[in-house]
Amino acid sequence: ETIQKNKQPFVDFLTRKAQLFGKEKMDWQDQDAPIILGDLEEKTYSFDQAAAFILENFRKFSPKMADFAKMAFEKSWIEAEDRPGKRPGGYCTELPETQESRIFMTFGNSINEVATLAHELGHAFHSSVMWDLPSLNREYAMNVAETASTFAELIVADATLKEAKS
Repeated sequence: ETIQKNKQPFVDFLTRKAQLFGKEKMDWQDQDAPIILGDLEEKTYSFDQAAAFILENFRKFSPKMADFAKMAFEKSWIEAEDRPGKRPGGYCTELPETQESRIFMTFGNSINEVATLAHELGHAFHSSVMWDLPSLNREYAMNVAETASTFAELIVADATLKEAKS
């Protein structure tokens, strides 16, 4: 009953999306496809531009988070070179003895890689705020591990939406 009562906006959206795709009805594989109106060119970011964008938007939320990310960039804790044979994605590891983190990722100039970089910096920042805790207190479940990183990624996603021209 609840679904029947509230489904119409979704039906209207998918009907309109099918029309924009030149189809009578949406195919399942098109449901998540982006809607591009007009001549849209995907924005690209150099690594330095991505760093500046992340730092600017982290700072709006937390100067401490931005200062940490700035330190990670300045101390070269991030290995982001895109080279043949390197797998895509990102990974952050903690070095508790030196109270440092390292981020390994493949940066390919898209907003997706900017988001990945922010995500991994979120993991690193999460680790940093726990560096002074006893070792056993720094252990946490996977759902907690993804909280700070996903939040950092969402800071960048929100800023991207605010910056969008349409």
